[in-house]
Amino acid sequence: MSDQPAILLERHGHVAVLTLNRPQTRNALSGEDVFSAFEHRFAELNADKGVRAAILTGSGTAFCSGGNVTDMRDKTGMFAGGAAEVTEGYRVGIQRIPRAFLTLEVPIIAAVNGPAMGAGCDLASMCDIRIASSSARFAESFVKLGIIPGDGGCWLLPRVVGQSKAAELALTGDTISADEALRIGLVSRVVAPEELMASALELAGRIAANPPEVLRWTKQLLRQAQTRPADGVVLLRLNRPEVLNALNLALRHALAETFSRLDADNSVKAIVLTGSERAFCAGADLTEYVDATPVEIVNRNMGRLWDAVAGCRKPVIAAVRGHALGGGCELAMHADIIIAGKGASFGQPEVKVGIMPGGGATQRLTRAVGKFAAMKILLSGEPFKADSALAMGLASEVVEDADVEARALQLAGQLAALPDMAIRFIKEAVLQGMNNGLDAGLEFERKCFPILFSTADKTEGMRARLDKRPAKFTGT
Repeated sequence: MSDQPAILLERHGHVAVLTLNRPQTRNALSGEDVFSAFEHRFAELNADKGVRAAILTGSGTAFCSGGNVTDMRDKTGMFAGGAAEVTEGYRVGIQRIPRAFLTLEVPIIAAVNGPAMGAGCDLASMCDIRIASSSARFAESFVKLGIIPGDGGCWLLPRVVGQSKAAELALTGDTISADEALRIGLVSRVVAPEELMASALELAGRIAANPPEVLRWTKQLLRQAQTRPADGVVLLRLNRPEVLNALNLALRHALAETFSRLDADNSVKAIVLTGSERAFCAGADLTEYVDATPVEIVNRNMGRLWDAVAGCRKPVIAAVRGHALGGGCELAMHADIIIAGKGASFGQPEVKVGIMPGGGATQRLTRAVGKFAAMKILLSGEPFKADSALAMGLASEVVEDADVEARALQLAGQLAALPDMAIRFIKEAVLQGMNNGLDAGLEFERKCFPILFSTADKTEGMRARLDKRPAKFTGT
């Protein structure tokens, strides 16, 4: 391990330049120092509100040569041991890099100064914009080494160049020139080697001339569009991992604005809300509450922010791993379905800090689990595990922690394929009954039921069942 920083950081006004600093290995992505450097540098950029854009480049003649081939050959480092050990090695090793990119709030440009091979090609794909030197080369070369991408390459590349071209690159492992990368959309421009950094800095400067908060929110919206995993499905990820996704006012406003926008977007059919491996959401950010006065709390109008989530007409699935405590548990209860990992923990610990739940737990939890279970949870403030949540009716399903997100997305895809109007009326009827009592719920159901007979989806669904074929719903 070198005593030099694995990633150098240099400031140019509002632009941060990050340089991979392992020229002796052609900037190979290997070793704890490299993995942790991405996490630490990105955390620095997120915390520095003076940074509005970033550039990532490589030192020496290469952008990044990928993984450490010597470790692969010798089965050392993250390649040591059997299948289970290698899988874990990837998780605690190179997969920390794409996870770090998911936390990065500022736009980042890859200034590809030389070969970007294997994981180096994927690293460039993790950036928002790619500019290449004419001497750059790209390859999704894993197949030539007898391995598969372990850093998210098979997810990233199709989103950059399209499914067909990504498949060609991944299945052949062929190396392509900078000009070919430009032709297929892998990079947005190609410049002479001596002009690369000037071009990247000029572009970053134009980006940085815009309002900083708008830039960060725009990047989040672009990421949400990128992470739409199936037709009609949107994945929302709480992104404050350094505080276990605690709810501060900025995050609450972001959630309200995002749910309002998605509710109005007719292309959105189902929403999955998730956090990180360690925490779905650890609750309110107490730094915003410890010195707050009653007037300040009232003026925050938190009910309006919660109502934007509760009022969403699309099905919402909470994919819960780690902590879902206090406001985090309340946020999960605003969903329609909760998929929990075996290691998830739920609870309403507000009583332990001298307050009570303010996001609906006294009502929603009681309706979910009954008076006596709710009283125990609310009055004791003690957390409980996913199996208990399932047994008392708070969780819909419990799966392995590693499968939570995939299962939630699978279920969301199933819901998104069903008739829009029927899904919407069913959700609304259930909530009407919960919020207004049995008689009101039944009355609403009786009004909605005949309306669905005016839809084309009703005719298609029934005809398909009679014809013993899959239905093709159109949302009409």
